[in-house]
Amino acid sequence: MLFKKNMTYVHSLLVFSVILVLIKISEAGYSSYLSSVVRKCKRESGVGDELIHLSMMGKFKPDIDFKEYLYCFSKKVGLMNYDNSMKNDKLEHMAANILGDYSLAAHIREDCDNTLYDTLNTVYYTFKCYITRIREALLDDRMTSEEIEIDLRPYRKRHHRY
Repeated sequence: MLFKKNMTYVHSLLVFSVILVLIKISEAGYSSYLSSVVRKCKRESGVGDELIHLSMMGKFKPDIDFKEYLYCFSKKVGLMNYDNSMKNDKLEHMAANILGDYSLAAHIREDCDNTLYDTLNTVYYTFKCYITRIREALLDDRMTSEEIEIDLRPYRKRHHRY
């Protein structure tokens, strides 16, 4: 799978890979649409590139501008219902496509499904949870392959319930 072979690509585009699952447009249209959504949401929220980049690496900061950016992005790409709740079925489907494992994606959905917060915090914590869990699963998968020789397991936090 392309995503598993090139972890840098996955880390860089994990948040934005949701678009591929949600909309049916050509590759050129995808890039153009994605660029316009990112630009518009960055402008509307005032978020800096550094916070977006850090989040793609799994390092989240609870900055209000970043939360507004995620909210804007989620609305524009169809990850939210009209009542501002997350479309977790779409996020689960995206996770399953990236991981190639529907059972694991269902576990991630259970762990990441929350409505305990206001809208901005719900979006923030949902994205944080999905990205963290997908990255952990991809790292676990790479640990079982022969591609990595260094054992990173003692240094990672594990939050698996299965």
